[in-house]
Amino acid sequence: ETVESLAAHQFDAVNHAGVERVRALASAPPLILREYEAQLRLGTLSLDDLDAAGLRMAERIRQNPELAWIGYADMRAGRFIGATRRGDSVGIFTALPWVNAGIPSLDEVSPSGVRRAAAAPETEPYRVAEKAWIRRGLAQPGLAWLEPYVFSAGQRGVSAVLPLRSGAGA
Repeated sequence: ETVESLAAHQFDAVNHAGVERVRALASAPPLILREYEAQLRLGTLSLDDLDAAGLRMAERIRQNPELAWIGYADMRAGRFIGATRRGDSVGIFTALPWVNAGIPSLDEVSPSGVRRAAAAPETEPYRVAEKAWIRRGLAQPGLAWLEPYVFSAGQRGVSAVLPLRSGAGA
């Protein structure tokens, strides 16, 4: 009985830890997306300054260890800005179709805030409007979690998406 009780207690503890980990993973993205949505509506966040937006996203990645990516896609212009975890640093990924044939720039921001070009630059164009995940995200009426898919870098994951629409569309 004692062994069974200890095993059940251990199972409950592991189960609880797993539930809490999933809860932590799933809670930050919607909060961040809703915050960005409110900041855009209030005029305290501009996505016209991609450098500032990228640094803001990089800091969010740094402060939220459960996040791998934060990004913004402008479907009309075909531009994409995002931040991603890269070891001890955070990468800022900027893809503009009219710059360098659409091959994104990749900068790294160190924990102390020093920004420099990444040692391994991107070599292929990144056309956000052609990505299936963004099309699935834009088809949603509001905040939604996408089914697991393979990210551009090859790893599998899930994304929380929130389409932001102006009066003229997405």
